Amino acid sequence: MHLHVLLRFSDPTNPAKNTIEEHMKVLDEKGTVWWGKFGRGMADSKYEPLTSQIKESIPTYAFLYQGLIPRYKAKMIDIFKKLGGANFKTLCPEPELVPSYYRNDALTIWFKFDELLKLEETYDINKDYEREGGKRISLAGQTTLLFMNSKMPDTSAEFILEELPEDIRKMLPHGVEIKKDLSAVQASFSAALKESNISFGSRHDKVARSFIASLATKRFVILTGLSGSGKTQMAIKLGEWLGNDRSFVVPVRPDWTGSEALFGYEDAIQPCSPDGRRAWYVPEVLKFMLKAARDPQNPYLLVLDEMNIAHVERYFADVLSGMESMQPCLPNLHLEDENWRLVPGGKDRLPYPRNLFIVGTVNVDETTYCFLPRFLIGPTPLNSWLIQQISRQRPESLRVVSLVTYLW
Repeated sequence: MHLHVLLRFSDPTNPAKNTIEEHMKVLDEKGTVWWGKFGRGMADSKYEPLTSQIKESIPTYAFLYQGLIPRYKAKMIDIFKKLGGANFKTLCPEPELVPSYYRNDALTIWFKFDELLKLEETYDINKDYEREGGKRISLAGQTTLLFMNSKMPDTSAEFILEELPEDIRKMLPHGVEIKKDLSAVQASFSAALKESNISFGSRHDKVARSFIASLATKRFVILTGLSGSGKTQMAIKLGEWLGNDRSFVVPVRPDWTGSEALFGYEDAIQPCSPDGRRAWYVPEVLKFMLKAARDPQNPYLLVLDEMNIAHVERYFADVLSGMESMQPCLPNLHLEDENWRLVPGGKDRLPYPRNLFIVGTVNVDETTYCFLPRFLIGPTPLNSWLIQQISRQRPESLRVVSLVTYLW
């Protein structure tokens, strides 16, 4: 059971200010925001388990309430206070991440948020949380911090891993212990992105979660945004996260005008085998797909970088058709006497590998091609984010202007 905080909010310093609005401005501009508490703070006995949860990447939340109703749910990524008591005051360690009207005030405790979501009016906090000792949560007459426990393990998405398709299970890299909830997958990948200085600010966990869920559902995701917004780096990091030699990045070329760019072709220059089988020219992309097809126990990732620098419909139609229909589409080739040939006695084509995931990156400008409407009938928009100037507080982080994911 994990510990969370209930925090009543008001503005004793300036009642005219809209507390939430002022903090949201900082969050949108900087990617994170510090929230200070006036009055009595937090005992060391609560501070230590909360900070331990956060360090272990366990989702830890502060519920902000007015009157008797929780209004907002904030995800905590850090806590700061003076040890030794609940009433020692201190300045915020990052005043630039505090609303200007109280950033120079010394307060008893500071909470750092990277997400602040408005709750539905009908939200019942007692459904998922309880006071210590199993008591019901009551906000009547409360003025100090309240602490509560989750009734069940925190999950970013309410799915139990054992109930999900095998495709999702395979997304866990080797060496990562399989846990009971989908958040284990998302948290691992999200942390890996941050370790590589790839940050999506206040939307970071949402982006990572939706990206993983999209791939696990339909195995093909398109990322679109301005150059330098982190599309390719995000895909590359996913490949590294899956394991060594199980990802391949290929830059799409403008001269890709047919399926041979991905599937190769019979090479009439090379001699036939004694039984009449022709040799094939096999591009690196096809070698990678064949490798995935012959290792179905492990996930593989193919990244098509700048995929609309050529007409996507011309070179990708066979792959998309095979992925959707599960009909054989992949040439059933193997290396034989330094030449690639069809497997003797086998089928000419293999079904699209279920363990092969594809991420395409797309720029939309005058140098690229738009997708034909017919080609875009397949995808369903999963989520879209407009993330503006989100990593100012970390110069080494990528500045993401926009990122849109489509689910195939």
